[in-house]
Amino acid sequence: MSWLTRRLSTRELAPAKPKLPAKALDLIVDDFRDSYVSWREACEEVRNAYECWRDCKPPQRTLGFKWYRAALDREEQAAGVHWTRADRLRASVR
Repeated sequence: MSWLTRRLSTRELAPAKPKLPAKALDLIVDDFRDSYVSWREACEEVRNAYECWRDCKPPQRTLGFKWYRAALDREEQAAGVHWTRADRLRASVR
């Protein structure tokens, strides 16, 4: 028995999950999409902050680095939210 047939037979034996109402799934998809957009915007902020820090004159480099670190923190937060939303979407469509 191959891994694929074992996987299929395991799925067939697993109890069926109740289906979500379409409206609930639509909300989960919307949340996922919104979190993706927020994460991509945060990525762009990191890019802009890095370029600013890179181009700063020596007196402003400390402030430029702090701005860059803050942008990284916001991107990390947005990535975590997006991961959570992706996990929730994945669980709802299985």
